[in-house]
Amino acid sequence: MNKVLNILLWAVGAAAIFILMGFVEVENHNRKFNELSIKIDYKDHNFFVEDGDIRNIINNLGYGSNENLNEVDLVKIEEILKNNSSISGAEVYSTIDGNIMVEVSQRRPIIRIFSEAGNSYYIDDQGELMPTSNKYTSRIIVASGKIENDITSYGIELAEGKEDALTSADVNMLDQLFQLARKIDGDPFWKAQFVQVYVNEDQEIELIPSVGNHKIILGDVTDMEEKLKKLRVFYKKGLSKTGWNEYSVINLKFKDQIVCTKRYI
Repeated sequence: MNKVLNILLWAVGAAAIFILMGFVEVENHNRKFNELSIKIDYKDHNFFVEDGDIRNIINNLGYGSNENLNEVDLVKIEEILKNNSSISGAEVYSTIDGNIMVEVSQRRPIIRIFSEAGNSYYIDDQGELMPTSNKYTSRIIVASGKIENDITSYGIELAEGKEDALTSADVNMLDQLFQLARKIDGDPFWKAQFVQVYVNEDQEIELIPSVGNHKIILGDVTDMEEKLKKLRVFYKKGLSKTGWNEYSVINLKFKDQIVCTKRYI
């Protein structure tokens, strides 16, 4: 008797669940698009993307309030946002009360490149090229000089799959600039000290400091950690005593030594 009763109770419970799911499905089908809530990650103080940009994208897709929520293609919205050149990630989902939630993270450039042809683009913290924006300019270190090719016409990936369009020298220099920018970006002392990078005619990297009327010849990024360690010691024990304008050139290219050119007025 107890076994029959248990089976009957189970059957009634299952039927109730299916009926409830049916009501929920009907309710979901009839749910209206209520409000759009947008959250943009500004933790790195970049403002390439604004609330209005996201709303315009969704409005241009024809989605408005009071539309059936099940007719709003959340996956499509998410894909479009992820394809935006200023966005690194996006998540789009709906809530039970009919709201659409959009969470967006921005790409973070760490160096701005000015090519010899006069064009400009960023390299972000993932080593990918990123076009500039007419809405916002990131305040980061800039690189100019003998940077030959206009890489912006080849997409926004750092030479990946673009070997036929780039020379090995182009790829190598961009990679070096990225490595240098990543080092500077990760060190508050150097981030405050260096304002510009210059690539000279010999394809050597020069650093222009924010303090002192001199240039620093890095050469290339080989042994960069050791070179910058020497420079830090020289700043603290040398220039702090002689003055920041004592030398016109500080050369870090040579192993285990710093070669300076004295300024003569």
